Amino acid sequence: MKKEAVQPVGAIDALTAGLDLAVRYPWPMAIPVIVDLLLWLMPRLSVATLLQRLFAEWEALTRAFYTPAQLASMTETLTLGREAVAQLGSSSNLIKALAGSWLAAPSALVDTQASRLRLISDGVLAPVGFGLNLPAIAPPSGFASALEAPNAWVALAIIIGLWLVSQIVAAIYFRWAAQGFASANKHTPVDAGQPASSPRVRLSRLVLRFTGLGLVLGITVFILRLPLMLATALALFSGNTGVSLLFVFAGGLTLWMTLWFLVSFFFASEALTLEGQPLLASLWQSTILVRRSGMRVIGLVILINLIMLGFRAVWGLIGQTPVGAVVAIAGNAFLGTAMLYAIFVYYTRLRAQVAGSKPQGKPGAPAA
Repeated sequence: MKKEAVQPVGAIDALTAGLDLAVRYPWPMAIPVIVDLLLWLMPRLSVATLLQRLFAEWEALTRAFYTPAQLASMTETLTLGREAVAQLGSSSNLIKALAGSWLAAPSALVDTQASRLRLISDGVLAPVGFGLNLPAIAPPSGFASALEAPNAWVALAIIIGLWLVSQIVAAIYFRWAAQGFASANKHTPVDAGQPASSPRVRLSRLVLRFTGLGLVLGITVFILRLPLMLATALALFSGNTGVSLLFVFAGGLTLWMTLWFLVSFFFASEALTLEGQPLLASLWQSTILVRRSGMRVIGLVILINLIMLGFRAVWGLIGQTPVGAVVAIAGNAFLGTAMLYAIFVYYTRLRAQVAGSKPQGKPGAPAA
């Protein structure tokens, strides 16, 4: 008997299913709520003084090696650098590293969160200067002061420690959502007749694999951005037209390669969580699924990013009072959890479609 063809997966259908699952199984949203409440209530851990000290040392070295004529042409650059460092220091908060991983629970308080749900706006565009300045949720009046990191080593240790904690939080968040998704499959299958998905890996192993995934993505994206960093440095200290053209070319190439790379591994976390696959197998499977789906995954990524970006502006507008801030935090947690469920739905349907399109009758063919 000929196997019935699996219908093409649709982004709108997946998002609708994700919202329905978030209503029926809302408990994973407790994770982003707790993270945001910590970010909202705890005093900022600032590096403003440290950044100013580092910039002063760099400026002293610059003045020691450049001639007076060269320094005169760099006056505007140095002034802009001081202003940028002051602005960055005033908004710095090392505790935001709790929401800094690729798979971190969505945060309503982190202005630039380079996570999967904000892949384009925050993960690709913001690091190269194309981020949007959206309204932010106001902090409680009693927590306006900030604690200063004493030195660069302490600041680095805090960032690494909180980033590792964020991997644990993300693993709990994904595993909890996968349990809700499995419960939904038992009662109302959402993946076109495929078996119900369920978390098949221990939490400790999932944490290690999430950490490995975060390191692979972070290191590779950093390497991809190196040419743009070099072109930016050359453009800052040279008025040559050729250098400006190099900057434009390097910027366009970096944006394209970074977007392609991150989208290719978009579903690696689903293979890790729902199927318990090893890290390398998950990366490979995600790449295959994205390649076979054409532009549909790009459409899903764009749609999710637009939804999260639009509502981030909404949360900032309504979060200027304590009651509004709590509503914004809860609303963002619900929306982010719905998007996670939607990706689960999309992944399982896409997986079923790709498996259904494989030639039948080959002995020893791997099962889906």
